[in-house]
Amino acid sequence: MIRLMENITSEQIQDHIVAFNDVTANVRLRYNPQVQCWTIDCQVNNKAAYGIKLSVGTLHMESRNMPIDFIVIDNSGQGIDPVFIDDFSNERCSISIVDDETMADIRGLEVQ
Repeated sequence: MIRLMENITSEQIQDHIVAFNDVTANVRLRYNPQVQCWTIDCQVNNKAAYGIKLSVGTLHMESRNMPIDFIVIDNSGQGIDPVFIDDFSNERCSISIVDDETMADIRGLEVQ
């Protein structure tokens, strides 16, 4: 299952609690103006990943073996990573949350 992450604003640091299926994750989005990129921190149970650069069309937690993952979609169709502080609030880009079943289909490996 894939679900859209909502309420992303143009604030430089944002905290979100993502409840997806039976998983609850603490997510922090950060915009880094010096390098014009967005990063994500994610904590689920006793696992955490920090400072992962958000890029279009890739699974971001793949090597961390978490029960959810995030995919950035470029809604403009140009394939450009989110580089401006308002890329999510003006809906040029969006973040989708992916469950472990869908991740296994994409990766070809089970999530443990």
